[in-house]
Amino acid sequence: MVKLILRFIFIVVMSFILGFVAAYAVGTRLPDRFVVSKSKAYDATPKQLWTILRDIEQYPKWRSGVKRIEVLGKNEKGFLTWKEYFSRRRNNKYEFSSLDYLKTMKIKVLKKKVPIAGTMVVQFSEHEGKGIIHLKHFVIISNPYHRFVAKYVKDKDYYVDVFLVSLNRRLKQIEKMRLDALTEAKKSAEDI
Repeated sequence: MVKLILRFIFIVVMSFILGFVAAYAVGTRLPDRFVVSKSKAYDATPKQLWTILRDIEQYPKWRSGVKRIEVLGKNEKGFLTWKEYFSRRRNNKYEFSSLDYLKTMKIKVLKKKVPIAGTMVVQFSEHEGKGIIHLKHFVIISNPYHRFVAKYVKDKDYYVDVFLVSLNRRLKQIEKMRLDALTEAKKSAEDI
């Protein structure tokens, strides 16, 4: 019975090791750079969207996985740099590398040794009363295993999709706070 259990454990461990080696080998043949481009309309003005994205200290309230933010200062262009802390002791450094008010915002990953790095370019526009975000994520994946995961396991659009959905969640939070404040003001007025 012990031999059977040991054999089973050996097979599981070897399968895991061989799977990792195969994924790594396939990943070495995949391109290390690609671009994800998406657009999404929101029930908000470009100014509201701009304000939310510039307010990095509020990111933990709406960005999926962000536990806390540490503002690091400003870069040589005078733009903010910060560190985002995620679960499992992971963190990344970022900076606004370019800001053109209500037109374009560039957010760059500063940490050199991360599995997925690059720059996110956010453009703002408006159509029929809706704010539109055009997002391009220029991705660099240095680790072949992570390239394999991005291609075959986790959709390469995953991080952009999560970002856009999280932004929608933040807009709903803000609207709820606004409605709650109106309700509270109405109750206070009725009590007088």
